[in-house]
Amino acid sequence: GTPCQIPGQPAVALSPDQAAQIAKNAADAAAAQAEAQAQAETREAMKEKAYADKVARENARKAEENTKAAEAQAARNEAIAARAARAAAAAKAAKAAKAAKEEEEAKEAKEAKEAKEAKEAKAAKEAAEKKAKEAAAEEKSKAASSSSSSSSSSAGKSSGSQNSSKHELHHIRHKYGSLY
Repeated sequence: GTPCQIPGQPAVALSPDQAAQIAKNAADAAAAQAEAQAQAETREAMKEKAYADKVARENARKAEENTKAAEAQAARNEAIAARAARAAAAAKAAKAAKAAKEEEEAKEAKEAKEAKEAKEAKAAKEAAEKKAKEAAAEEKSKAASSSSSSSSSSAGKSSGSQNSSKHELHHIRHKYGSLY
């Protein structure tokens, strides 16, 4: 029903109803396009939000795994440190026990040595006293035998034998030291 416009000719005038219908159609088309555009933008925004949420969840999961791994590593490190501390304490105690044992053994060895030396010194003293007694007994018997012979020459001899036993006693004292 709308007459065609011929180029070069003035436009055919539209009735008010026709003009209103054309304006209404244009407005409807523009509104439909704007609504479609808004729906497309909403769908895009929802996709972006879903992706951002997915990334955030993934990051949170990774962070939780890292935290758990760090806590597990810290617990392992703590256990290793505790074992090392126990081992160090045990080594220190063993060292102290060894030192105490060595000290005790050294003390016992010293006491044994001192006891042995005292025993040897006592034996040497007893031997010296025994020799001195034997020498004195020998001297007495010589003196008794020399006094029974009344000659003056035998008396001279007895003083000579007395000198030799004194000389022997001197050697004994020199050898063993003056123990009495």
